[in-house]
Amino acid sequence: MPFTLAISKARTPLTKNPWLIAFILIFLAVWANSFIGTTDLNNWLLENTLVFLFLFFMIYSYRKHQMSDLSYLLI
Repeated sequence: MPFTLAISKARTPLTKNPWLIAFILIFLAVWANSFIGTTDLNNWLLENTLVFLFLFFMIYSYRKHQMSDLSYLLI
């Protein structure tokens, strides 16, 4: 599976892109670990408000504004 860049013409769908699946799983593992290790749920929710908003935007705009694998890695 080639690693796509901004100048790549072809884009791979999410279900067939192992890079994006790996990025999502690593992010969810780290995020879940920070949730499990928290002692103050309100503080965790406050700190992750921007994460929730950013994830909503990324999911909502995925089909229209699909980025390269490198862009997802750098985010």
